[in-house]
Amino acid sequence: MGGTGEEQDSVEVSDDTTGIAMAQRTFIPLVLTTVLSVVGGLGVALAPPAAAGLHVEQYVEVPQCQPATGQDCPQMPQVKFTGDEKIIQLQYTSNANGCSDALFRFNVDRYPQTDWIRDSPGQTITVNVGTHPGEHVLSVAARGVEGGCNTGVLIAWGGTVRLDTADDVGPAPVKTPCRWSLDTGGNILRGRDLRFTFESWQGNAPAGPFRMYAPNSTVLLDHGDILYSTPKGNDDVDFGIVWRDERNNYWRNDEYKGTFDPSNGTLRGTVDGSDGSSTDWNVTEFFTCK
Repeated sequence: MGGTGEEQDSVEVSDDTTGIAMAQRTFIPLVLTTVLSVVGGLGVALAPPAAAGLHVEQYVEVPQCQPATGQDCPQMPQVKFTGDEKIIQLQYTSNANGCSDALFRFNVDRYPQTDWIRDSPGQTITVNVGTHPGEHVLSVAARGVEGGCNTGVLIAWGGTVRLDTADDVGPAPVKTPCRWSLDTGGNILRGRDLRFTFESWQGNAPAGPFRMYAPNSTVLLDHGDILYSTPKGNDDVDFGIVWRDERNNYWRNDEYKGTFDPSNGTLRGTVDGSDGSSTDWNVTEFFTCK
């Protein structure tokens, strides 16, 4: 195709050395620069440059849950993002300065994208949250887990959210299952009311001495000692406690049966008392992911 030329209108050009704008007339050959290139008589559209993948990283926190009356924090911090047709990979890392575990749920435009996922201070959750083309808002909900500094109310929490297009960062890493463990004592909740503490472990079962407290109180009611316990390394927990009152008189025996789940750090089951009572129980404490 032959090139022709024409005179172009005057344009302003800045002289970098003098800073003086100079009028200049240029003679530019006309060249076909449309987005269509004729190849063999067919029009072929040139592909635009590939768009950069999604990458958003933002620290989110609730310095004070309002009201702080339970484990569910009403406030849900938000992260705005613009997605495309690719699957979005979400990572959430809890603040390493935290002092208890918590459960987190991730929502897009208020619709849950995950179930509740437990996380520990300094640990990272990695999960895919689907495709979300266009502009959206991610929100993070938090629910406390009793143990550590959490005595039944979630007061504050924080962590870092990272959103990436999964294709751009590769497949989500395979997370090695946690081996949850606890070397010190903790709390046991018997039913909805009674709480008692223990000071050590025998295998995966709590060991005494035990101290029972009034509901929502620090008033000591009774104390107990271990009767028997499962051997170390068995995730099926079976142990017994003999209870005595403040005058050291015998009260009753309790038989606790349950299961320690090392994949999510839970210990729960049922308890049968020699007085005919039967209810559920669970350990609440700061388990450590190893």
